[in-house]
Amino acid sequence: MTATTLKRPPKAIEGAGAIAPHRRSGWRYRGFAPVAIGAGGAVVLAGISFGAGGGLGLERSALTEMATTLATATVLAALLVAVARNRLAALLPLPGAGAVAWFAVFAVLTGLSVLWSVEPQGSWLGANRLFAYLPLFALAVVLGRLFPRQRSAVLGAILLWSVVVCGYALLTKIFPAQLAPNETYARLQSPYGYWIATGLTATLGALAALWQGARRDGHALLKVAAYPALTLQLVVLLLTYSRGPLVVLIAGAALWFCYVPLRLRGAAVLITAILTAAPPVAFAFASHALSHEAVPLASRNAAGHQLGVLTVFCLLASFAIGVAFHYRAGVRPPSAEVRRRVGAALIGCVGLLVLAGVGGLAASHRGLFGTVSHDLNTLFNPNATPPANTPGRLTAVASVRARYWQQGLEVFSHHPLLGVGAEGYGIARLRYRHDTMLVRQAHSFLVQTLADLGLLGLAVAIGLFCAWLVPVRRALTAAHTEGEGQLVAARALFCIVFAFGLHSLVDWTWEVPGTACAALYAAGFLAGSARLRPGPRPIAARRGVLVPAAVAVVALGLLLAWGQWQPQRSDGAAARALDLLATDPRGALAEAKRAVGEDGLSLEARFVLSAAEAVNGNGSAARRTLAEAVQLAPSDPQTWQLLGEYDLAHGQPALALRELGAAIYLNPMAAAPPGEIAGSSELVSLRNAYLRASVAAASS
Repeated sequence: MTATTLKRPPKAIEGAGAIAPHRRSGWRYRGFAPVAIGAGGAVVLAGISFGAGGGLGLERSALTEMATTLATATVLAALLVAVARNRLAALLPLPGAGAVAWFAVFAVLTGLSVLWSVEPQGSWLGANRLFAYLPLFALAVVLGRLFPRQRSAVLGAILLWSVVVCGYALLTKIFPAQLAPNETYARLQSPYGYWIATGLTATLGALAALWQGARRDGHALLKVAAYPALTLQLVVLLLTYSRGPLVVLIAGAALWFCYVPLRLRGAAVLITAILTAAPPVAFAFASHALSHEAVPLASRNAAGHQLGVLTVFCLLASFAIGVAFHYRAGVRPPSAEVRRRVGAALIGCVGLLVLAGVGGLAASHRGLFGTVSHDLNTLFNPNATPPANTPGRLTAVASVRARYWQQGLEVFSHHPLLGVGAEGYGIARLRYRHDTMLVRQAHSFLVQTLADLGLLGLAVAIGLFCAWLVPVRRALTAAHTEGEGQLVAARALFCIVFAFGLHSLVDWTWEVPGTACAALYAAGFLAGSARLRPGPRPIAARRGVLVPAAVAVVALGLLLAWGQWQPQRSDGAAARALDLLATDPRGALAEAKRAVGEDGLSLEARFVLSAAEAVNGNGSAARRTLAEAVQLAPSDPQTWQLLGEYDLAHGQPALALRELGAAIYLNPMAAAPPGEIAGSSELVSLRNAYLRASVAAASS
């Protein structure tokens, strides 16, 4: 690099209202930003996906939330310091600040719902999750404000994250002996432990792959690599047998082709991926070892290796087709007439497919309208029998979601204003269920919000959506004047957020950190990249304001991480207490007290403390601890059941009968005929305890 080059003044960061970076160091950020936003973002998203999994394990979730909170708070603080030293563009006004504020209100409301929640610890855990999402969303908004023309880097991060996750998921099918020896399901579900989350990861990445393969700018190798990437994502999506992500991909792709002005190039990527994904998918569907449950490991291993060879061949074929297409388009670009004819032919093919589908429905024994009516009734029938976990479920309509939604709306109808507290749906639904399934989520963000937080929570969620939509509208409008590359990238980001939002209406992937954080990264950056309105002028960075703000951000991050750690500390202490019960009762008592002290909302910690007090000969304290658990969560039938069983074991059958009766009132399926609840150990245990108490009370 010559001296002349070093003395050249750096260009201002692009975007209306931006201030030029510092002369000596601003040039560094232009080269570093794409790597940090793209590769760094992909690493963070992959770490969240593999670290938290499906978000159901307390230890994995807590550690991932802490790491996410601390990392994003640190990066936010570093950016504030850089702005204060005038090494980056001015930060204020901040597009998307309103969305961040509404997000904070939603998280605070979730935390406050502990005060009226039927599941206090669940509400705390739900708040911890949102307080991990919040700094990541805020960081994405700030990055969008400082580097508004790096939308492509965000799309690259989502694509790379999806390829890594999908690649690992497929490897568990190809090498089950090494990666998934104890897997009993045929559906791909790694690394989340939930197949629909794996399918949604493929869907979000597929939209990014469409953009990467169709864009005119960018490196040619990356554009060609999008072909096998999309092939991989389609294979994984179909091997999850997940209908929701598949339907959302169709809807997102339809929006993409209607909204993004690169239809023919996108069609080339999509058609190639469909054709090259078909052979491995067809092989897996036809193979009994790969498409059925509880198959011996040796059979799965042999069939998996065959699937791997076929998949590698099809990925190479997809890559070769991509190379040929881009070489042909570069050497001899198609004329306008050829593009017009190809476009007309593709539209005609889509029309023929639609007509064939309509004709097939019309020729069925129910007819067109009869079939549509029957399928809609089946879809929304709460008593429908769910399809088996085989490839045939992709064409089935029945689902148990209607049952979950009906129960969620019943919970909402009895608690319309504030709901039953965050994550309280799983306990509250027990009063209204007519099945033996244990379900924690309503499988719909809308229904879950109504059940958990009522109309107040729904109003805050709508406020968050509107506050996000305002700067996004400005970002999409401004992209028209920033060149085709920025326009396509902005619209592709919107398609990804649209796909995630649509899927959140029919499932609970909002609570799966990996998929939710990917969507929040895209949504926050898109909102932050909005062009400033003509009126406001950017405010120059001042160290006296932003440096203390950076310190406050780090302090807040530490405080949130500490709160996210407490449930895990309590759970660990309770586990140690259980291990010590038989060998060291006093040590077990000390650990149990520590567990309750670290998480006063944990019912499990109180149950362990009661057991430790009983082992140490303090029966009155043991019962008092169980009574405190009832006071903490009076709507949880488990608290009443354990208190009733304790009183029954200690010679108070009449009191136990009333307490077990309260448990059955809260969980009425326990009173159903024995044949209906035989498969539920929870219900059988409660029923048997109540019968024992009835006999003992009658004979006393």
